[in-house]
Amino acid sequence: MEGREFVKDDDGKGIWETSAHDAYVGQYPRLSELPVREPSSHHRAYMHHPRALNAPGNTAIVADVPIPEPGDNEIRISVHSVALNPIDPLYVANPQDAPGRVVGSDIAGTVEKVGKDVTQWSVGDRVAGFLQGATSVNPRPGGFAEFAILEADLAIRIPSAATFEEAATLPLCSLTAAQALFIRLGLHAPFPHTCAEAELGESPAILIYSAATSVGLLAVELARVARTASGKPYRIFATASEKHHQRLLDSGVDAVFDYRSPTWPEDVYKASGGISAALDCISEDESTMKISHTFGESGGTVAVLRQSAWHPEGHKDKVNVIYSAVWSGLGHEILYNGGTIPPSSSWRAFTVEFFKFLSAGSPTDASRFPIEPIPQRVMPGGLEAVVPDAFQLLGSGKVIERQHQGSEPWLQPISAEKLSVCYRTDDEGEIRLDTYSAPYGTWSSPITAEAITKGAISFADVIVDPITSTTYHIEARPSEEGRNTLINTKTGQELTPGKEWNVRTGVHEYGGAPAIVYNDFAFFSRFNDGRVYRVKEGREPEAVTPDSDKAHRFANFDVHPKHTHLLVSVLEDHTIDQPAAIVNSLCIINTNTKTVHPLVSGADFYASPKFSPDGTRLAWQQWFHPDMPWEGGQIHIGDIIIESDTVTVKNTVHIAGETKKISAAFPSWANNDTLIFTSDESGYINPWKYQNGKATALFPQPVEQEFGVPLWVLQFFPYAILDKAVKDGRSGLHIVDLTGVSAPQALDVPYVVINHIRSVSRETHEVVFTGEKVDEEASIIKCTIADLSSGSPTFTVLKPASVPPFSRDFVSTPQPMTFKAANGDPIHVVYYAPRTPDYSGSSIAGERPPCVLHVHGGPTGLTVQSLNWKVQYFTSRGWAWQVLDVNYGGSSGYGRDYIQRLVGNWGVVDVEDCIQAARIISSAPYNLVDPKRVVIRGGSAGGYTVLAALANAPDVTAFAAGTSSYGVSDLNPLVEHTHKFESRYLEKLVGGTSKEVPEVYKDRSPLNHADRIVAPLLVRQFLYLQFLRRVVLICGKILQGEIDRVVPKEQAELIYDGVKSRGGIIEYKLYLGEGHGWRQEKNIRDALERELQFYEGVLGLKN
Repeated sequence: MEGREFVKDDDGKGIWETSAHDAYVGQYPRLSELPVREPSSHHRAYMHHPRALNAPGNTAIVADVPIPEPGDNEIRISVHSVALNPIDPLYVANPQDAPGRVVGSDIAGTVEKVGKDVTQWSVGDRVAGFLQGATSVNPRPGGFAEFAILEADLAIRIPSAATFEEAATLPLCSLTAAQALFIRLGLHAPFPHTCAEAELGESPAILIYSAATSVGLLAVELARVARTASGKPYRIFATASEKHHQRLLDSGVDAVFDYRSPTWPEDVYKASGGISAALDCISEDESTMKISHTFGESGGTVAVLRQSAWHPEGHKDKVNVIYSAVWSGLGHEILYNGGTIPPSSSWRAFTVEFFKFLSAGSPTDASRFPIEPIPQRVMPGGLEAVVPDAFQLLGSGKVIERQHQGSEPWLQPISAEKLSVCYRTDDEGEIRLDTYSAPYGTWSSPITAEAITKGAISFADVIVDPITSTTYHIEARPSEEGRNTLINTKTGQELTPGKEWNVRTGVHEYGGAPAIVYNDFAFFSRFNDGRVYRVKEGREPEAVTPDSDKAHRFANFDVHPKHTHLLVSVLEDHTIDQPAAIVNSLCIINTNTKTVHPLVSGADFYASPKFSPDGTRLAWQQWFHPDMPWEGGQIHIGDIIIESDTVTVKNTVHIAGETKKISAAFPSWANNDTLIFTSDESGYINPWKYQNGKATALFPQPVEQEFGVPLWVLQFFPYAILDKAVKDGRSGLHIVDLTGVSAPQALDVPYVVINHIRSVSRETHEVVFTGEKVDEEASIIKCTIADLSSGSPTFTVLKPASVPPFSRDFVSTPQPMTFKAANGDPIHVVYYAPRTPDYSGSSIAGERPPCVLHVHGGPTGLTVQSLNWKVQYFTSRGWAWQVLDVNYGGSSGYGRDYIQRLVGNWGVVDVEDCIQAARIISSAPYNLVDPKRVVIRGGSAGGYTVLAALANAPDVTAFAAGTSSYGVSDLNPLVEHTHKFESRYLEKLVGGTSKEVPEVYKDRSPLNHADRIVAPLLVRQFLYLQFLRRVVLICGKILQGEIDRVVPKEQAELIYDGVKSRGGIIEYKLYLGEGHGWRQEKNIRDALERELQFYEGVLGLKN
């Protein structure tokens, strides 16, 4: 239907007009007398989002009103949830002015349109705010509408982990409490403002009367935050019924008193020594009079919420009562209580600063509000339930008049809760948005490639200064051409500002551990020239190694504890830049003379050199070809001899690890006599210790969890109070007793991925790490365990993740599964279902979603279960993308035997596991995806598996399409051209050298079977090949990283030439400045958009 507006004609009758949306209105004609609204796809969302209008009478109905347009400095909000206040039913029962006004105060939703010159908001941003529309003194409508208008600087940005329902409870009541505490009573606000009208003395006592009300609960939160932020010794006292006492005490209140006790004023006086200031959250009858008797002889001020609250008889002298209306914070004229509230620019400025404070999030966790929202009672039924249920439940706003209308939980008497209404409920009463249905894979989504990548950062490492205990981190910035920078985590100060500084190393090509901080001085590898630099915060970096014309690469530094100008480092010498001629060793960097000296050599690779606390010994990891570090890593210890700045290692002892059989890694000194390390001797990576010349396991029995990861990227594993374990793709934390042999004590942690664990303080039992959740990206976390015996950790967010502006309602959470292969072996997968709050499913009966099966790299990588917005980019469009993250045979995290399944079988076991996983999940009893629309994707080693699955497998029709990113197409050239670190890895993966098993190399190279590829293929080396099957014509695009040394661009050119020779049409694009994978924001974005477009075209999802 064409939308119609409800207006009043000259006779006072209801008529229908023009384009409109639903709203709640004061009763004008009865609802049964209104014309029936006809469904229309154009206005479908409107019909499911009822709103409220004020009109003559004492109730409200649904009607249509024009959709408002934002003016200058305004934004239009698509309202998701509203919260009710006692003032809302009062305005309907006692209209202030003309009928037909939209009422309702607190709202939360998303920005749907911005007005002129609005720069701080974008469409899709999640916001909250409040309005006062029950008056015609100004033209602004209220908030109980599908769309509402907020002034741009009077909107609150909703933190990523907060819900719309939580956010809707805050604006009006929190501002009411803030005005009372910080303006009227003079508490020091945790934000700047100039409106304070009072000043409290030393150690003031604050009373919050009726602290279990909405305003009271928020006042307690604000007083607590103010006390912490200002350092003022505020003492907070409260009254509430006994059932709320413990909750208030847990919130930081010093003492709580039952307001029903006849002696409560006297009790408060005795406990406080006399109240200095008070907030009366009820402000009715004799409450303020009783409050006055809690004050000391010098008196003070009571802030009240109603003009008629003060009881003139029996009050204590020198106690003043002051009233304020929250509407003053809106800054425009308001008709209220029969009078007019004039605009106040200063109070409006206070609101702006207060809302900025709420928008900034908690200083310990920016994903949450700085104050705890009020508990919500979310009512089902949409806004049609506001009048019959919510309004009746609130009554006139007086506690004694509140009642319930039925036996349902949401209709019971309300106390210490905020009524919240969402616009849609499902058949089981669960709250959700109004939803649509459309074929899977075609859903509209606000999660765009630009939004995911714009300004995104990630944490490459966390570093703790062992002298000052200051935490630093390395931040990866795709928006700055993919550079890394070193930052003081607390202050946010960059030690390496400017695009010319890239804190990164090329050791092993994959890099890692490029920096260390010691006594405020940072030492780091600069990727641009390979040299090591020293820098102190606020100074310019200076080189401490000579210029080698990029031939020398450094990483894994450790500072000598006595001779602090000496650093031990891994050195990779590329003077002859051929894999067989590159030399790895340990060296000493003398930062005074700016020279480099050899220390330990002879092995093929080195990692993790660590001085003992007294500097007399050095521990390190080394290994030899053809082992990788997780296959035959060895731990060695040697005595350090220093004579005239000449450092040598003597009396070297091999303490753990064995070539081809046992891997030992991550050495870290617990003290001068005890070295902690990991070993997979039991079949799982467990912690061990070396003490008194003997290596022993720390656990009495092997634990079938991995307390370590394959060393693809160099990283420190310094001694920390907490150890990390991996099980089923999820990380965990454990307390491990280093003094004896005992089982690890698992801790309750909310993080599924934990990396970069660093010890901050052994005395206070603090560590820091990067932690990721299923619905949150990596943040830098401090973990404190006050009592090691109880093992109850507390977590503080030191640096939150960069969070795209999307509701967590869009997040599809991982579901780990274990399938059984045909031979009985397990196949571990992680499943993500299509999810969005806007769609309830497919519009095609019985349709199952298309699926992207993701193959991780390595091939000893591991698919983890933390939030990845690239996954949500697809699942929010109706894809089961990374719906199958297959941890095929050879993946880490499941023990050495599981990794060994791939030895000699790369291109076989991984391919079989992926094909079987796709078939199992698309068949009974699962039936989760469409078997004909499973596409396969992977990068690096995963890219090879994609090509092998489409070209080499017995059944090359298992997948509808594939995307190979910088994957291997021909094994022989890979051996010849790849880098030293992996130059002999292939020998184990396929069962020998190319001379020993030439037929295996030939048979498992997808290039040699390109004629069997029938599925459309996107190859991104970073290679994008699109095979469109038209008889024998093959079309494609190739996108390649220019400086990829891991899987060189020649691999892309080989498959390009192979397709070209068959008459195919191939496009080849080279991304300049990129290597193995993408670091630059523009390329990450382009690759993601191209992949989606490719799948949509192949499967016919878009015209």
